[in-house]
Amino acid sequence: MSCKKWFVVGPPGTGKTAYLSRQVARAAAVYGERILVCSLTRAAAREAARRVALPERNIGTLHSFAYRLLGYPTLAEGKKPVAEWNALYPHYALRAGLQGSVDSPRSELAEGDMAPGDFLKLEVGRFRALEWPMERWPSLRAQGFAYQWNAWKRERGYLDFTDLIDEAIQRRDERAPDNPAVLIVDEAQDLDRMMLRLLYQWAEHCEWLIMAGDQHQALYVWRGSDPHFLEAGMREGQYTVLEQSYRVPAAVHAYAMQLMERFRGLKPVAYKARACAGDVRHVTFHYKQGEEVVRYIAQLLEETTQIPGAERRTEHRSSSPGENADQSVQALDEYCGKERHTGKITEHPQKPERCPAGSHREPKEGIQWSEEDLTLERHTGNIVEHLPKVERCPAVMVMATCGYMLEATVAALRRAGVPFHNPWRRQHGGWNPLGKRPGTVTFAERVLAFSRMDIRVWGSAARFWSAVDVKCWAGILPARTCFKRGKKATLERLPEHAPTALVTDTLAECLTAEALGYALDSCLEWYLATAEGTEGVQKYVQAIMQRGGIALLRETPQVVVGTVHSLKGSEAQTVILFPDLSMAAWRQHSGWDDEVLRTFYVGVTRARHTLVLANAAGPGAFQW
Repeated sequence: MSCKKWFVVGPPGTGKTAYLSRQVARAAAVYGERILVCSLTRAAAREAARRVALPERNIGTLHSFAYRLLGYPTLAEGKKPVAEWNALYPHYALRAGLQGSVDSPRSELAEGDMAPGDFLKLEVGRFRALEWPMERWPSLRAQGFAYQWNAWKRERGYLDFTDLIDEAIQRRDERAPDNPAVLIVDEAQDLDRMMLRLLYQWAEHCEWLIMAGDQHQALYVWRGSDPHFLEAGMREGQYTVLEQSYRVPAAVHAYAMQLMERFRGLKPVAYKARACAGDVRHVTFHYKQGEEVVRYIAQLLEETTQIPGAERRTEHRSSSPGENADQSVQALDEYCGKERHTGKITEHPQKPERCPAGSHREPKEGIQWSEEDLTLERHTGNIVEHLPKVERCPAVMVMATCGYMLEATVAALRRAGVPFHNPWRRQHGGWNPLGKRPGTVTFAERVLAFSRMDIRVWGSAARFWSAVDVKCWAGILPARTCFKRGKKATLERLPEHAPTALVTDTLAECLTAEALGYALDSCLEWYLATAEGTEGVQKYVQAIMQRGGIALLRETPQVVVGTVHSLKGSEAQTVILFPDLSMAAWRQHSGWDDEVLRTFYVGVTRARHTLVLANAAGPGAFQW
């Protein structure tokens, strides 16, 4: 079978994921469910497939598809195998719980968080991803780890994440799971050589392979990814360059293009700024001055309310939670009717030049799936249109290259009672002190549940507690002082859908008269003073309420903190970016190679209006 390849280059904010989403819908109109949608995380793949009701098994990571193809083997990175490994080989210990999953296999460990074997395992994974034979590996320690690791896996019958791809490649004659006709891949710039080999192998049995990415936003070269393959693919086949950014304003765009011109191994790709002047500022504070950063954030929060369009817009990110869309439907419909360029890229000249526009035009509606069925109107009945979820874009985003560089800012935000979060790394408790993580109930949620009857907090939505509310807020009350003897367990057995009368009777049966009186009066001071929990979180919640009242806990935080890697694809009205590198990165990249430039290019292009470039805390920093 001859597979047709199509490459989509999407500079920052140009609607790459939304474009892919349209193509998924068009493919479904022709091929039904014979489509696999793949990205670096399952959430990112779901975002690309949001317009079509594809089966869940058709959406995921390349690792998850290989995992299914191989019959769901036991993963060496699971918690129990890692604990077993650590007991046998403490000198090569791995940190359990931080090794990822088939739905999001990459790990982002700070140097201080790594166990002895973590760095070596990352090195081994990189060398294998680059398809280097072991005798070529530059690290003897990595070789020693690999010998021990591989022998242990063989003995136990385990496979690690890299093995999943390798073993799937060995099954040369097998097709991708469910025998798809179309493979659609997002964030393709971050695929390593082994992943690409597997994709191309599976594509031999498909009719279409569509790969979308942006070589200038490749952040995982350290893990073995190859951003140059997109340019090589564009020389081989048809491609689309999305030329209009719906995020990056003129001032930020001009600065980003200056960074792009400094790339040594990649050609600049021209794209248009959105119709907004924007602003680029230089400030004197650095990442160690948390109090100054937070004072500046407070000033920015005031400014953001005056920015046109800041109040409501469509928030987007390929791997964001929920059903976020990338652009407004109207803007994309207009854009998808405009001319795009298709053609060939010339060989690299000595001096980088902009990727030229080709002499051919892509059809108005994009990829021609068949001669007989080109429009969404002639669909097979399985297309589900998901309109964008309009949310408020975060006002301020604070970004750094390493997590430890955010600690001073996070501490100051907590002292000042400023709500913040990172919805794209929910498992990171330090960045989500108010956020819900799997299997947990946050202190803020308990406070809101306790106040459910308070009309000052909930307005017309105020109501009597449900059984879920009661078990939520009462769960951290001390049994000795707030419950009648042996009655806390009775309350915990209350059915979730219990009627109001049963909830009332159970409270009266279980709580002491004093506790019941305070609760029915919605006495928040009593609850905060009595409830058991993490003292630091309680103080933070109290600081937030002192700053803006309990209702502030109900709002989505308007401050986001995180590393550049964790926030790739996200956006905010204002971005504060610290220029510092870790000492290891400084030693490795002091010559300002393309990997450093890509990191800061991604950080710069998160800004919808204002880019704030912070000062360096020391000599190991990028020069603005």
